[in-house]
Amino acid sequence: MIATAVALMATAGPAAAYDKAFLNGTTPYVDSKGRLVFDGMRVLGDGLTLKDAVRAVYRLDPVTLDFSLLSATVYKDVGVFSAEHMAKDVEPRQPTFRTGGRDNDPAYTYTFEAGEAPVRMVYRLKAGHSMSWIVWNQTAPYTLRFTGPGQSYVFTGEASQGVIVGALPILIDGTYTFTIAKAGAIPVTFDIQSYNANARAMIRLVDGTVIDETFRVNLKDYAKFVVGMKAGQTLALDKPTSDDIRIKLVDRFGSIIQNSTGLPLIFTAPRAGDYYVFVDNIRGWGGSYTATVRLTSPSTAAAGVAGSVGLDPASPMPVGAMR
Repeated sequence: MIATAVALMATAGPAAAYDKAFLNGTTPYVDSKGRLVFDGMRVLGDGLTLKDAVRAVYRLDPVTLDFSLLSATVYKDVGVFSAEHMAKDVEPRQPTFRTGGRDNDPAYTYTFEAGEAPVRMVYRLKAGHSMSWIVWNQTAPYTLRFTGPGQSYVFTGEASQGVIVGALPILIDGTYTFTIAKAGAIPVTFDIQSYNANARAMIRLVDGTVIDETFRVNLKDYAKFVVGMKAGQTLALDKPTSDDIRIKLVDRFGSIIQNSTGLPLIFTAPRAGDYYVFVDNIRGWGGSYTATVRLTSPSTAAAGVAGSVGLDPASPMPVGAMR
């Protein structure tokens, strides 16, 4: 059934000529409207490469059980991503926002005064940004709404309770608006600050690399790394000293290989290629992580097993061809 749904991507747009679709990094799900969604699918052909991703939405006919394609959105040159974690380096590292007729530094704390019209923080964001906000000192309930190209997020906050919102990944370049308004008739005041969680440059790991990262307090923040591995090599990273620190390992499609909080990372590569490591303060409460990378050589036995099944380290693993 999945292969059938993938093949229907060929109906998207005029003169589509897709060769292959890769669902390695995709977790299909049914949305609130009963539609089948593939988000983050990788497609080759018609100008698309593995640096691009596709969100495809299908409708299932309950009588014939046939799928029909409703929409297909291309995340052009978005690179590897997994939920809020974006591997792509992007500038500016901390985007400014415009509100009240002026541009504001991202570190600027905006104070929303009682009786003020809803605050609209307008950003020009790029694919690769991952936006987080901290709201505090609020005196009454409020509503947050984040909107942009193909994206809408609504959050209702309570009084006298600081809240960390996001990180929300940006997959399409464009203008995004973060709107804050009172939830009822009671006037509300609060402070708000924004942060791009994907602010650090990608670092390539080798055996012996020392990782030493400290994360922002009260905002989502992560460090990202890439490691080239041979089939049979083992990567090991020490256990964090805090249970608030998470280590996530994904492949070049964004497939999650390990995703653990407060645990060490030990991974033996089944095939050669680049793998991505994200370390983050999963609750947004700050913290730090220090470790020394251990990258062992592949054993003869492991190399033999990999070779015996005909793995091609340079090739992705397609689910099915698209004609």
